[in-house]
Amino acid sequence: MLLQRRSEIGEWAVIREWGRIGRGGTTRGTPYATVQEAEAARDRQCHLKQRRGYAAPAPHCG
Repeated sequence: MLLQRRSEIGEWAVIREWGRIGRGGTTRGTPYATVQEAEAARDRQCHLKQRRGYAAPAPHCG
């Protein structure tokens, strides 16, 4: 799962979550200074996942 959110301190982050279905997953957030940087990073991750054969992980990926 890929999310883009604004943190409490005003920076933007792309949140990635992965793991097995039915289990607690791993979450990692990568901070970015601007919303444009975060969107570009999110789009790169979407593209990589789709190249590896994953279905579009979120509505904005496609």
